[in-house]
Amino acid sequence: MAWRSRPCGLLVAASALGTVALFEKDDCRCGSNATDGLTGCCTDEDLFGGLCYKRCELLTNGRFAFRSAPNTCCNSAVLADCWLWGSSASNGIGCEGYGVSSSGGCAQFPCSHTEQTLDYTGKSIV
Repeated sequence: MAWRSRPCGLLVAASALGTVALFEKDDCRCGSNATDGLTGCCTDEDLFGGLCYKRCELLTNGRFAFRSAPNTCCNSAVLADCWLWGSSASNGIGCEGYGVSSSGGCAQFPCSHTEQTLDYTGKSIV
């Protein structure tokens, strides 16, 4: 049994074979900032922990350009360097401060230009 996704959101379906969570495949939330084609995030977002967050570079005026946690940005792409004094900045908890999407709300699941139908193992069956 298979399920077809719909634009923008998360579809969870279950059958005797297992439960499948499908991330929707659409550009509808990015508007004029269409997805970058690689991560599925809007062009002004970064993919971190499976979600799209507004780029730290934009949130911190370039001072801390790399995301190291949902609400933390760092001045180094090397995660171990982010523990050094003054190398990172945190702001907010959850869906506030640096933990936001490009629209200012909670971080969102990635989108892309294609729509897929998957079986319970995650393999495309279309």
